[in-house]
Amino acid sequence: MDIKKLMFLGAIAIIVIAVLIIPQSPVKILGMQSPMGIGIYVKRSNGSPVNGATISTAGMTAVTNDKGMGALVPMGDIGSTFTINAAYNGMTGSAYLVITSLTPQVVNIVLQTKTDFTYSPSTPRPDETITFTDTSTGPIVSYEWTFGDVAAISNQKNPTHSYPRDGAYTVTHTVRDDIGLRTVTKIITVATPVLTVKTTPSSCSVTVGEITKDSGTTGASFTLVAGTYSISVSKTGYVTQTRTTIISYAKTETFTLSTTPPDYYTLTVITKQKDCSVSVCKYLVLPQGEGSLSCEPPKSSGNGSIQYPSMTAGKYTVSAGKEGYLYKTMVVELTGNKVIEIDLSQEQTQPQNIWTYIFIGAFIASFILILVVIIRKKKK
Repeated sequence: MDIKKLMFLGAIAIIVIAVLIIPQSPVKILGMQSPMGIGIYVKRSNGSPVNGATISTAGMTAVTNDKGMGALVPMGDIGSTFTINAAYNGMTGSAYLVITSLTPQVVNIVLQTKTDFTYSPSTPRPDETITFTDTSTGPIVSYEWTFGDVAAISNQKNPTHSYPRDGAYTVTHTVRDDIGLRTVTKIITVATPVLTVKTTPSSCSVTVGEITKDSGTTGASFTLVAGTYSISVSKTGYVTQTRTTIISYAKTETFTLSTTPPDYYTLTVITKQKDCSVSVCKYLVLPQGEGSLSCEPPKSSGNGSIQYPSMTAGKYTVSAGKEGYLYKTMVVELTGNKVIEIDLSQEQTQPQNIWTYIFIGAFIASFILILVVIIRKKKK
């Protein structure tokens, strides 16, 4: 027999033996996945089949027949997982499948109307209009609402309602589809906006809008209408804090104040004349009640301005002088950054003694007289 024929027959024999001995498909032997046959039955909650439902998984889609059946053949292995989705007329459903063998798999999916709703505002106040919005999906034919109070039933799709007082109200929304009723309930809390401000330390002054209260040990409470408010909390010896908050429901704001550091200010001295000598002294009260001055070393105003930063609040004497000008001192109360101006006056020349003027006049007169006599003698 030809050697090529022998090699061909040998290869076929090996493949046949592998298929008989190894309990896996030839596709698996070649390192590929196998086709997984999945039969899907789609029905309603009353058991009736759904004709025309779209089924999908792993990028594949199909449509069910009048028996509610469809088939998908994704690629996979034993242990592969698939989520099969079905949808029809606003209804959806799904099934989760784990492949346990290479034989065809069967799953059942039930489609039913989804019932749900939203409402706005989410934190309503008494007498505030609440809008209810139906978000149900499916073949809905009618709607029904009850609001948990004495109000009449509403059959609108998207009704409105309000509550006269604070409380928790159970809202029930029922929809009827082509095979029955489905219901969902939610609890709505209606509350007057009350802002509670708690502070550390206690007994702080709390101001909200134009109202000021003491926080005491449990906090200060403010009954407000919805809106944006500025809260200011202060206490002697502590740094004041201010914060803006939006109030639409009961809310608690907490403040922790820190102790007040010394306040430092800048004193600026401007001299109308350049290169003045400026001295600044703080008036201190000693424990025994006597006053004392603590002075900064004299400084030159240079081109007419000099600054003293890091000055604490209190009374200061500011002195300025320059040769040829009168010395000037002023008292300054420093409670913040401050600028002062100093304009020095020139010194006045002291008038000479009257006798000095008489002596000078007599001297000049005598000199003129002698000069006249000399001139006359020369003429003779």
